[in-house]
Amino acid sequence: GRGAGAGDFEPRKSPRKSPAAPATAPAPDGRVMEPRQPKVVLVHGLLGWGYNAIRQLRVPYFNGVRQFLERRGIRTLTPSLPASDPPSARAPVLLDAIHRWQQREPGERVTIVAHSLGGLDARFAITRLDGAGLIDQLITLGTPHHGTTLCDRLVEPAASKAPKLMASIDLPRPVVHFLTAAHMDGQFNVDVPDVPDVTYRSFGGAREHLSQAHVM
Repeated sequence: GRGAGAGDFEPRKSPRKSPAAPATAPAPDGRVMEPRQPKVVLVHGLLGWGYNAIRQLRVPYFNGVRQFLERRGIRTLTPSLPASDPPSARAPVLLDAIHRWQQREPGERVTIVAHSLGGLDARFAITRLDGAGLIDQLITLGTPHHGTTLCDRLVEPAASKAPKLMASIDLPRPVVHFLTAAHMDGQFNVDVPDVPDVTYRSFGGAREHLSQAHVM
């Protein structure tokens, strides 16, 4: 099953994959190849931003995560996706960024670590846009795989009554409706099943009082 986000963690099962070949497997001419550096793509959520926007905002979306990974020899990519578009618009931008990543070797598949809506973007990219050739593993953090109560009870009713107000804060009704439980379980999860050759892991958490307000 898919992790529903805050407070509802359910491990996702995927078929066992064959053990990976040793990182130092010999080349055809007998030389021992250098270990391949892992590649991780960090995907932001709704109203988020990527690495290129940090200079303007001066606040990283994944605070300290990129530095933590790169100190351990893990190369990272943090693309900027359209802030308030649905996965059908954001997923092609994500795949294009992976395709153009110069540090990724030809044929190399990456791991995606995605927050919130970013997890749905990655799922859409894998299943609907044939992204499994680029993506080996997807780890989602607080992704609303079954929709979100916030959209069901608060944001969707507000969007239907005051669409101009929601548009003024760059939160159009289509993406709000997309994140309702009815749409996620009734359409998205039906149209976007898991792909057997990709490993899926989903994590969520909960707390009684939030020190900051997050939309997703």
